[in-house]
Amino acid sequence: MSTRWVLHLCGKLSVGGVQAVLMNYYKYIDKDKIQFAFAVQRDYSYEYDEIIKNMGGRIHYLPDMRYNPREYEKELKKLLGAHPEYQIVQAHFNFKNWKMLQIAKKMGVKNRISHAHAANKKERLTTKIHLGLLARLINYYSTDRFSCSIASGEYLYESDDFILIHNALELDKFVYSNEIRKEYRSKLNLEDNETALCEIGHLNDCKNQLFTVELLSKLDDSYKLFLVGVGDEYKEKLIHRIQDLQLENRVFFLGVRDDVNKLMQAFDLMVFPSKHEGLSVVCMEAQASGLPVITSNQVPTEVAVTDLIDFVSLESSDDWIDIIKKHKYVRRDTHLEMKDAGYDIKKEIKKLENIYLRY
Repeated sequence: MSTRWVLHLCGKLSVGGVQAVLMNYYKYIDKDKIQFAFAVQRDYSYEYDEIIKNMGGRIHYLPDMRYNPREYEKELKKLLGAHPEYQIVQAHFNFKNWKMLQIAKKMGVKNRISHAHAANKKERLTTKIHLGLLARLINYYSTDRFSCSIASGEYLYESDDFILIHNALELDKFVYSNEIRKEYRSKLNLEDNETALCEIGHLNDCKNQLFTVELLSKLDDSYKLFLVGVGDEYKEKLIHRIQDLQLENRVFFLGVRDDVNKLMQAFDLMVFPSKHEGLSVVCMEAQASGLPVITSNQVPTEVAVTDLIDFVSLESSDDWIDIIKKHKYVRRDTHLEMKDAGYDIKKEIKKLENIYLRY
């Protein structure tokens, strides 16, 4: 049997989020039967480039569709024309998926997958009408529909006709270790009596790190905040606000990390005030490591596969503060809970392989 190639249409290949999920699946997929190619919209290197190439994958650079949609369409057509072996195309841009899958259909690609990764509220009537139209276009141009959560699938497709593909993890990497906790707290210069709060994700308005900084300003000096992720423009806003609040000695930027599973052992509580999410990968990682999470009620409740998560409204920072202050550090092994809920990559990869191989 010849190798099945899956072309993933992504924005970028930086560490975290959707990209981390794809790389987890890619690492475990049977590469004698299935290979991945990635078409990304920025012409510079990423953290995953060498890993992909070493596993036999390919990376293609396309123009940024936001700024030059016509050029993007032209180059995607050229790419698909040059690679007739790409008969499975999987789009990861939520409501923009329809356009990419339309192009793929025009180019004769037989199997066109839309993958939902986000959920939000459709409050305004005009928004509901517009997104409803896009949902119909996605359903028309896709042959299959995937979603990371029920909420994401219903949001993007306005139906329950989709396949649930969990944001599965390498659970063994996240099992709690007291030795790693001691090592990493030492690296982060944390004292035993200090509480380490963290927020992990791209630095941007959606992830809402400014909210977390404001919370820290209402807590005493024994609380420190560690921000993992990048985002230059938003980081500047954060720095200015941190300076205004005189928190320079209590907020630490850790940038992009490839040891998040170990960093999580050092932290005491993850704060996640996201304004909207599909099914947060980092919330799953936190639970896998036994790290408690306080998250906004804009995150789908499906994310709570353990009892380690509290959902709180962004309207009341006092409620967030109360939970943080009442929190007492406890760690437990959640490996079996996560596995039973479908988040073990070793088990979930078989489901995905079977889907690709049936084409």
